[in-house]
Amino acid sequence: MKIGDRWIGQAKNANEATPRTQHPIQGRHAVLYVSRNGTLTLAYQNEAGAWHTTLTSLNEWSSSDELLTYAAMGDEAGYLMLVTYDQRCRFRIYGVTINWNTTQQSKNNTNFVSIAPVLDIRHLTILDGIMPQQGDAKLSVLKVLPKVPDSVPSEVPIATTILAVFTSATLHQAAFSVIARWYPEAEVPVLHECFSKTKGNAAISVEQLVVTRLKRQEDILTAHLPMTCELYNHATTMIFGNSDGTAELRERSTWTAAAAFGDTSMASSLSQSSLTFDNATAAASTPDCAVNANGGFMIYEKPNGQLDTRYVTLRYGWQTLHDGISDTKAVIEAAIICLAREFAILCGQNAASDEILALLPPDISPDLRVLFLKQTFRTMCRVLDVSMLDQSRQQSVVLRESIHLRPLSAQMVLGTKSSSQGSCAERTFAGQFAYVYLNMRLISMAFAQSFQASNRTAELVHSLAGLVRWTNDLQFYMVDTLLELHRLGIETGSEDVTTRLSRTISETGNPTLHLLLCGFPRVLLRMQSAILPTYYKWIQVTLQQSRELTIAQRQDLEDLFQRAKDMPFLVNQFSELVTDFDGAVRNAYQEAGTNSERRTELEISMMTEGTIPEELQPAVSALFQTILPKLRENTDEGKLYFWDTEWLGISTAVPEKQYDAIRKVPLTRGMKLRRCRRCGAEMGDIPADTNRQGPDWLRNTQRHCFCQGAWWPLG
Repeated sequence: MKIGDRWIGQAKNANEATPRTQHPIQGRHAVLYVSRNGTLTLAYQNEAGAWHTTLTSLNEWSSSDELLTYAAMGDEAGYLMLVTYDQRCRFRIYGVTINWNTTQQSKNNTNFVSIAPVLDIRHLTILDGIMPQQGDAKLSVLKVLPKVPDSVPSEVPIATTILAVFTSATLHQAAFSVIARWYPEAEVPVLHECFSKTKGNAAISVEQLVVTRLKRQEDILTAHLPMTCELYNHATTMIFGNSDGTAELRERSTWTAAAAFGDTSMASSLSQSSLTFDNATAAASTPDCAVNANGGFMIYEKPNGQLDTRYVTLRYGWQTLHDGISDTKAVIEAAIICLAREFAILCGQNAASDEILALLPPDISPDLRVLFLKQTFRTMCRVLDVSMLDQSRQQSVVLRESIHLRPLSAQMVLGTKSSSQGSCAERTFAGQFAYVYLNMRLISMAFAQSFQASNRTAELVHSLAGLVRWTNDLQFYMVDTLLELHRLGIETGSEDVTTRLSRTISETGNPTLHLLLCGFPRVLLRMQSAILPTYYKWIQVTLQQSRELTIAQRQDLEDLFQRAKDMPFLVNQFSELVTDFDGAVRNAYQEAGTNSERRTELEISMMTEGTIPEELQPAVSALFQTILPKLRENTDEGKLYFWDTEWLGISTAVPEKQYDAIRKVPLTRGMKLRRCRRCGAEMGDIPADTNRQGPDWLRNTQRHCFCQGAWWPLG
């Protein structure tokens, strides 16, 4: 909801009793299905992961006419409602409860949960003559739509609904479909008043029997042939995928067509924000189709058997109209906010979330891109401000907080030109900042896991060599950038200098200053600087004592150790710079009296736009006037100037070699590779046997790229 100039998101819980249908053991799965002969089967995994089944019969069958043709299930107040449809055109309604019978057991000093599930079936009602009143049509879709929670805004309460779509498609008449609906209602039968006049005054205790009745609603006639229908927008809207490739939305409160335009101060769904399918460009016919959970994409089958996709577009286009008649600015803003909301929801449910990013136009304006990123950060991130915490707590908070990686991954993708990928990608400031930070985060997590390991093997020490080199060279890159700004005469924190700094950062896209200004990367820089001296001691001990190293591994460690001796400045000197600047940022915030909410907004603006807030100008002044000159006195600027940092992938220069995105080592010719489906980075494919025996940090990073994207094997 938009309040003033800000969009405020409110998270709500349904406050409904969760149906006891989920598998009680975390990480284990179960499947419930119905066979044509009326057998209900529960397939489930036990504590060891092995699959088992338990089954029961729904009813006794007397003829082949009672074979089932359709079945559907849905949650209903603590149990599953099961609806079956047979060849006699008859509904049977059941209530299904799964009693998991969990017990705590112990074996080999390990505690685990054991299950022995039992299916409990209750017959609720039966209804004959389930067919449309308009012509001869056959059932094509059967669904049980759950009740909409009271916490979800709706014009009227929406109860559990049994939905059936009957379709007629013949050669001699126009095709049509009938959408039929029933509301299941529980009732207590009441005796007729005449029974109260019977003789006998003694009170008779009679258990009241609750029965279920189906109340049919008015049928809906449509000229389309729905192939699929799905719920979205908190189960308040139905989207029908039709055989002609079109998509039709209906509100469950009225079952009328959903409006493709709504209040521009609200962003509750794609359709409400004018993001709809363009039915004018739909395929002529499709044998089958499916719609995703948020109603943004449709995948359909062409007559030749090939699959294709359609996606929603903004009804009025992404370009603001200035014709003096139409004002689409508010519509575009609401659509961007809605996409940010959907991206946040999808990130919380799935590992992949690229489909929402694909809905944004490739030529989206910088202002709209920033609006999308800012709203994503505000919606998803619980903690972004750590500047005022104790240094001992800062590192713990930054390493535990992981949800911020999703919006930063989107920031890197949106900040990368579509024609460039991999190590020489051309990025904006926002893209460069996200690229560097995501790599820093990967390396910091590897360091945190490795330096807590009790078994420090030679293989572990060697596996970290590329990460250590990347970390060292990033420090040299940052100091070289700061000294270049210093040489240009930027030595004070006045307004004029701040303007010049902002212009330089905007022109070059260099994220160095903001890696220090923003709290999360500053904490990681300090952490890495503290770890590096310990690692170089590890190298020295490993080279002297270990006999496990191969000749190539020993040469790699010797080369890295020699580079450490030739560095332009010492690692602890860079650590002092970061620590001193961290204190300057803390003092600047305290003197300005900046509260937590304001600091969070400043963090988001600095990460996405590269702004230098007025509150931190004293800290920037201290950096160039006091802190940096102190490091410069002990820096060999000649070495620093000629130090090779192009391989880091921050600049647009093409490096001489291609490097592994995870291990930060050169990729060799003929090596089997994986490629990230999101950012295009590549890594060497490690065989499963080798990976199982490798260091823990390397096993944990094999699943996803540093940008959180999934790997795709090449060759």
